[in-house]
Amino acid sequence: MTDDNKNSTSRLDTVLAYTGAGLIVLSIIALFAVLLAGAMGVSGDTFASGFWLILAFFPRVGLPVGFLLILLLIVTSGVKRRRQTRSPR
Repeated sequence: MTDDNKNSTSRLDTVLAYTGAGLIVLSIIALFAVLLAGAMGVSGDTFASGFWLILAFFPRVGLPVGFLLILLLIVTSGVKRRRQTRSPR
């Protein structure tokens, strides 16, 4: 195994990082959109249906899932690093 292969990032790490970061960023944008809509006078009944319902619910799911993906990335990277240090050179 060459040094390039040892230090390369796996596809799983890349997918976990971008998906987790993307979910977190989109959740924060959705949260600010709902907060701004409420501050601009959109009524509470409007948030109960259609697009606003999805936009208001998305941060409740997106933030925890994004956090779990980032946590999973940290765990898989730690396991990968531990395996590399234990393997004979």
